[in-house]
Amino acid sequence: MITEYYGNDSYVVLPDEIEGEPVTILGDYAFSRNLSVEEIWMPLELKEVGRYAFYRCRNLRKLVLGNRLLDMGGGALTGCHLEEVEIYLQDGKKSCLKSIVEEMRYQMRIYLHAPEGGQEAKLLFPEHYEEAVENTPARILETHHHGVGGYYRQCFYDRELDYRKYDEMFYHTVAEDIRGDGSGTALNRPDGSRQKLSDKNRQGYEEYLKKHMTAVAKWTVKQEEVEGIRFLQRRKLWTGTIFTGGNGFRGRR
Repeated sequence: MITEYYGNDSYVVLPDEIEGEPVTILGDYAFSRNLSVEEIWMPLELKEVGRYAFYRCRNLRKLVLGNRLLDMGGGALTGCHLEEVEIYLQDGKKSCLKSIVEEMRYQMRIYLHAPEGGQEAKLLFPEHYEEAVENTPARILETHHHGVGGYYRQCFYDRELDYRKYDEMFYHTVAEDIRGDGSGTALNRPDGSRQKLSDKNRQGYEEYLKKHMTAVAKWTVKQEEVEGIRFLQRRKLWTGTIFTGGNGFRGRR
């Protein structure tokens, strides 16, 4: 067990072994209130993360881990703002991804790596949040849900992501796309995924990309999505002049 990290590095790789024994547990509050850490690579044999392990690690942006860890301890990511998670699938398709995305309300990019090497899937979970609004006449508090990310966080069965259900949630994104989530979702899912898309869902993603190409192009530049740009070129989805922005960038087919 690793009980505490007290360094000041921004990039941390936890050891797979200590004195010949595999590291399988990260203790309670192990990284709590550490403001310097931004990226952590966890041991692939890790099976348990304690309560509030990353409590108020406000600069933590990325976690890399294996899928022998199936759940995070209570409040493990409280006060964090994770943006990216990579999971190496070693034993089946179950992982702790469900507990991570349920605790994080922010937009997150997810990379799943296949056991035999290569990329299993690249996904985007949009942002969502809940707001308590007082209904004064009824003297009750009503919960209002905002953002489409809540739908995507329901696409799990027994700790395994249901790709078909994930793809079907895209109609919510199209209908409620206020924050520009559609560009990232439509681009990430079909790009380089080993998880086969149905013809219907692939067509839906590509039609969205064609229809919103200006927004998609701006998103790829902002996110520095080089692979995304290559995907659009391979699929011949660029159409005409894409955009001219104040940043001096002009895109063409």
